[in-house]
Amino acid sequence: MDKFREGPRVETRLTPKDYIQFVKEAERRGLSKSQLARDAICSHLDRLRVGESDEKDSKLILEVRKSTERLASLLARIAIDVGTILNLMYSRMGKETRDQDISMAEGRAIKRMRRKLEGEENKLKEALKKEMGSKG
Repeated sequence: MDKFREGPRVETRLTPKDYIQFVKEAERRGLSKSQLARDAICSHLDRLRVGESDEKDSKLILEVRKSTERLASLLARIAIDVGTILNLMYSRMGKETRDQDISMAEGRAIKRMRRKLEGEENKLKEALKKEMGSKG
C-alpha cells in the first residue's frame, strides 16, 4: 500500500446515496475506502483497455473479410479466364487426340505443382525448426 502514498491523488464527489452504498461495500469487502476506489478505477480502466482491444480486433476482422472477398473475386476471374482459354484450345485441337492431350497436360501441371509445393513445404518446415530451436 505504500506505493500508492507517493502517487498522484484523485478526488471525486458522490451523491449521499452513492456514498452510503460505497461505504457499505468497502466495509463488506473489508477494504479501506481508498482501496475500494482504487480497485474500482483500475477495474474500469482495464475494461476500457479490453474494449479498445476489441475495437481493434473488429477492425482487423473487417479488413481480413474485405481481403478475402477480393481474393475470392480474383480467383473467380482467374477460373473464368482459364476456362475460356481451355475451351478455345479444346475446340481448335484435333478431335482424335484432344481428350488425351488435355489429360496429359493436366497430369504434367499437377506434377509440376506438387514439386513446387513440396519444395516450399520443406523450406517452411526447416524455417520452423530453426525458429523453434532458437527459442527452446
